[in-house]
Amino acid sequence: MAIDPYKAFDLSQLATKKDEHKVLILACKTCRSFEEIPVDERWPINHQEQNLFLKRALEAHQRPQPHMGLLVDVDFAVWNSDSGKRRMSAELFTQSEGLGPEVYAAKDNYSADAMKCFQTHLRPEGACPDYKSGPKLIKIEVMKEERREAGLSTSELPSFYLCDFCPVKSFNMMKSNQAKKLYT
Repeated sequence: MAIDPYKAFDLSQLATKKDEHKVLILACKTCRSFEEIPVDERWPINHQEQNLFLKRALEAHQRPQPHMGLLVDVDFAVWNSDSGKRRMSAELFTQSEGLGPEVYAAKDNYSADAMKCFQTHLRPEGACPDYKSGPKLIKIEVMKEERREAGLSTSELPSFYLCDFCPVKSFNMMKSNQAKKLYT
């Protein structure tokens, strides 16, 4: 029986075969790239921590700072098809990235500012002179239009304290929890 190379066929049938050869795909969301990693047959597919090819690929995605990514195992036939790669790219790179890079960058900035304040007050353990005082209040004045469209109040915008990012907060929370007898 001759196989017509131009005839389209359904690759999902290949993916359901239990003995189908698998390949590891390292999907880097930071670089928006895929890397094919050979499976080390000495270990099961879901325990490839000792795979030298994987270690080498991960090292390349640690500079200048660690990248965000995902390691998935894919049937070799699906990975080698153009439609399989397009479908994987669409699914992996269009997934939600949490709250978004702007939110995480803002959190990092607040954490850095809180650590500067912590150092300024000589690293107090629980008794900071301006813990949750007026100057440390941070009011969110953004997204008023989006809140209005979502039916949320624009007069009661969320606010928090810079102290919420400071190690002093953990000391105060521990004192509060001990007073409530939450620790045994």
